[in-house]
Amino acid sequence: MITNIKRLRQTKRWAGLAAFLLGILAVLSVIYFIVILIAAMGAASDDECDTNGDQGGVVEGRISVIESPKYGQTAMMHIADAVHEKTGISARLLFAQMGQETGNGDSSVAKHDHNFGGMTYSEGSTIGTKGESRGSEGGNYVHYKNLSDFATEWAVTVQNGFKKAGLGKDATVAEYAHAMKKAGYYTAAESEYRAGMEAQAKKYDALKGNKSLAKGDGSSDSDNSAEEDCKPINGKWGWPFKSIPKKGPGNTISGEQLFGKSSSRKGNFHDGVDFGTVPYGGQDILAIHGGTVKKIGFQGHTQNDLGMYVWVEGSDGWNVIYQEFGFDEADLKYVKVEVGDKVSVGDKIGHLASNAHGITHVHIGATKKDFATAIAASYVDNGTWKDPIKLIKDGLNNDAESEEDDGLSKTESEARDWIVQRESGGRWDATNPTNPSVYGRYQLKREYLKGDYSHKNQTREANKYVKDRYGSWRNAQKFWKEHNWY
Repeated sequence: MITNIKRLRQTKRWAGLAAFLLGILAVLSVIYFIVILIAAMGAASDDECDTNGDQGGVVEGRISVIESPKYGQTAMMHIADAVHEKTGISARLLFAQMGQETGNGDSSVAKHDHNFGGMTYSEGSTIGTKGESRGSEGGNYVHYKNLSDFATEWAVTVQNGFKKAGLGKDATVAEYAHAMKKAGYYTAAESEYRAGMEAQAKKYDALKGNKSLAKGDGSSDSDNSAEEDCKPINGKWGWPFKSIPKKGPGNTISGEQLFGKSSSRKGNFHDGVDFGTVPYGGQDILAIHGGTVKKIGFQGHTQNDLGMYVWVEGSDGWNVIYQEFGFDEADLKYVKVEVGDKVSVGDKIGHLASNAHGITHVHIGATKKDFATAIAASYVDNGTWKDPIKLIKDGLNNDAESEEDDGLSKTESEARDWIVQRESGGRWDATNPTNPSVYGRYQLKREYLKGDYSHKNQTREANKYVKDRYGSWRNAQKFWKEHNWY
């Protein structure tokens, strides 16, 4: 009896031990299964992100972007490469879209909000905060802390549009622009958006071969790029055709072609000046003011619309639109600039053809408002638009008064203009809120001007200062590029 009890106890011990071991094996099996599942999911994610696949992959986790420079074309290339690695979407298309949204990646929103995609803020955003105002469009842009935050959120947005359209790795700019329009990414005319992307895609191709060509690059709010184009963006004004004498177009522009009150137009107002194909047809359209080309596109195909247009923003606040010199997409051949180009007075903007697709003139308007606000006031005489002829004449008179006869060579004059635009935006009455001891177009110390703030004296003293300190304006320009002052 005792022996049987001992055996029973031993049997129970062995059964308990067996149950314990089976429990451990069960736990290990579950852990093993989870590990295998995670590995499989990781492998699936890697496969989906294979850039050789037909479509972009699923966007999961944070995207890491090289955080220097903070803006400019090199920053766009870093973002495009990182998003491409995660989604499989062509870096060329991604770069082109960011370029269309921000020019050369150096727009105010790109610089201050790290937002290269025009992303709009909404309550409940998990990554960004409220950034710059969208102006007349309403709302605000998203402010991102860094490039990686932007790339992480933007990648999801573009990937959704890309996949919904069923696009593959060989998608064209036209297909991509159409997909983003269909997805509601932008509200501009598709032809306008596509044209801007096409221009930026060409820039991407050039940069891939030589990254030193990248413009607008910097690591702070100041553009310190040593590769920046030396072409000046000057504050001067000039006539849009070589055939116009300095004194102006005279009676070649008259009646309803002139700026201001108009009995035959909507709102009884004409917001610019029409330079007709008679007598200017067959000539190149020249920049009347310096700046950066920000928009190229179509908005309607009749004389009641913008038609084909080029929008140039000046660093001194003056923006100029050249419109209605094309009403068909084939007329894009008459545009001689690309989005992001810097132009100076007298540079080619386009060509005014004669008897092509209903072209009868080029309409030129000037304003200090942003594009959306200005276009919304096209038929309203509320001060948004200014008379281009008056601006040009006043500008030419000011130049004649101060700089025309000071004996500088063309290269010296261009170097001076380059500095002037960065110091004062070309304004003769410019002040500096952080340094009230300097004043004017050249931001000289007031003691140098000795109380004489006339244009002529400002120029005379600036030339003397530069000659004494640097020997030439070209040398002063080189110094400015290294130190951001002269």
